[in-house]
Amino acid sequence: MATNLGMNDTTLWAGGNERPQDWLQMVFLLFTNGDVPFTALFGQLPNTTGSDIRANWFESSEQTLEIQANGAHTAGDTTIDFHETDGSTEASPILKNGMEHQDSGELLLVTGEASAGPVTVVRSWGSVGAASIDDNDLFTIQTNSHAEGTGAPTGTYQDLDEYYNVHQIFKEAYEMTRSAAQTHLRSFAGGAWGEHRRQALERLSSHVEQALIFGERVETTLGGRPQRGMRGVIEQINTVASGNITNNDSLGTGRGTAQAYDAGSFNTFLRTLFTFGGDERLVLCGNQFATFLQEYGDNRIVENTIGNETVGIRVATVQTYWGKIHIKTHPLFTRHTLRNSWGLFLDFSSGKDRITLQPLKNHENVQDRDVDARKDMFLGEFTARWINAKTDGLIRGVSGLA
Repeated sequence: MATNLGMNDTTLWAGGNERPQDWLQMVFLLFTNGDVPFTALFGQLPNTTGSDIRANWFESSEQTLEIQANGAHTAGDTTIDFHETDGSTEASPILKNGMEHQDSGELLLVTGEASAGPVTVVRSWGSVGAASIDDNDLFTIQTNSHAEGTGAPTGTYQDLDEYYNVHQIFKEAYEMTRSAAQTHLRSFAGGAWGEHRRQALERLSSHVEQALIFGERVETTLGGRPQRGMRGVIEQINTVASGNITNNDSLGTGRGTAQAYDAGSFNTFLRTLFTFGGDERLVLCGNQFATFLQEYGDNRIVENTIGNETVGIRVATVQTYWGKIHIKTHPLFTRHTLRNSWGLFLDFSSGKDRITLQPLKNHENVQDRDVDARKDMFLGEFTARWINAKTDGLIRGVSGLA
């Protein structure tokens, strides 16, 4: 023990253990700007209870108004082949319909029935003369006409579209030795176990939200046991309406450098997006994309109100001619270098829902019996039905307004 000469001051204990100092026994959490948690989408989807690992649904859209020529035809051809405007389905069962060739105004009358392949037509049925037809020329189904004294035409029907998603199991464990659990800490008055639990729940919530938005449907086995990944809303949009996804980045893939996006292109995107569904869209996006929307609203929209309540979260609203877009930055976009320039447009009027097979639950003491420790685990099993995803859309790679 040393003996010192002179006045004592606080430097004597600067590096020792004698001075306990003042510690606030709590931890201050730093969150992403805004009031949207990691579970924004999860929380807004209505919940239903599932009874199987697969969730199925059917969709049906309105009757076809336009079709396209399948191949080129001359002005004298009376046998014409047609397909749907997306090129994916035969459009032959257009029985006894009058169709206007949009390029020339010629009216054609279908006289022959066919379940597939070409149909026979009367050319120049109206006042406009017959014209040559190019591949993929558009026709408007304009009228339905039958001669006097004729019988009933053959019946037609429209196939339903069938989709499905699979349940994904989510687990997040947290553990601590029993000695550590008894240790008093400066950071937590009641010990670290509660903070471990909070962190585990936050991690699992983030994983569920990631799957709902960005997930890919996968069905495989691991160690001889089934393992599944749910389809997120972006993959569903790409499956049913890939034209609703715009890649504005330098590579044109959504993974290049973000670039300026002009108002005309955005108006075209909105016009397509609002063709079906409700007249409102919630936009989950990063700060970079939100900057573009703010510039777009400031310069071109009459109404730009902030602070409305929509689907349970505070949003900024921009009124467009086609409908309202409610803007909210989301941590999974804002805190991600690439996705910060993305904007996801969702229509909640179309019947989307979340399905729970195993409700989220904290399972206690799941450690092995011979381990001197405690392990708890959050577990839940969920999926989502992305009904009518044709009303949703995505823009990637936007740095600002051009």
